[in-house]
Amino acid sequence: MKWILILLLGLGVTPLAAGNLWLLATGDTLDPILGRSALRDLASMEDFFSLAAQKTGLELQTRILKDSEASWTQWDKTLQSFNFSPGDVLVVYFSLDGRKNASTAWTDILMGKVGRNLYGLAEELKKKQPRLLLVIAETPQREEPQVKPRSSLIPLRSEENNLGWKNLFLKSKGNLILAAAESGEEALAFSEGGVLTVTFVETITRNILKKLPVTWGDILQEVQTLVKEDTHGRQNPMKISDIRMPPPGMVGPSP
Repeated sequence: MKWILILLLGLGVTPLAAGNLWLLATGDTLDPILGRSALRDLASMEDFFSLAAQKTGLELQTRILKDSEASWTQWDKTLQSFNFSPGDVLVVYFSLDGRKNASTAWTDILMGKVGRNLYGLAEELKKKQPRLLLVIAETPQREEPQVKPRSSLIPLRSEENNLGWKNLFLKSKGNLILAAAESGEEALAFSEGGVLTVTFVETITRNILKKLPVTWGDILQEVQTLVKEDTHGRQNPMKISDIRMPPPGMVGPSP
């Protein structure tokens, strides 16, 4: 293997790297009601995407904004500091309060008293041109009703199907916007964190453990169904996805 690397370098060919996985996660941890859930959500996202990077060979670049750093000024500054390369994955996550937007079904994300619409944010993030963009918003309102999870969470450190992780995060290409609820709906929480966040992590992990072909389409459909069932229809997640995945056996993202 060493002589192959030397030959490639001698020919001026740089071996392909997996790229970076950029995680920008923001939570309102100082809110007296939402803060506990936001802390759990941020920890879940950091642990989950750390594992995704480990299983795919992506280089994890994590920025967690909480406490006094959870402001749009700091968010803009942090995003501007990211140095994207072709093949990178960008995950932008929010565990913040939201408010209804009269002109769209997509929630406005609040930091302080300043709101930005989730859909508009995602459209701006697309201009960064990451290979894979995931924009996920856990937007609780000013209550935190507790609902019981349908099953215990699957330990993230179990034996996984590494190919499943690679199909989802290394070989996929496109954009996803995922919101916990429609604008104006109340987003609920398990004791482990927001219903959407817990369900997202648990669903991906469970599907990977099955060692069967894993697709973003199937996972997102299951997440939407489970969240609706667990909240008795009070919470209806919204998504827009154009993620493309390679056929079985194909290496790299779909063209």
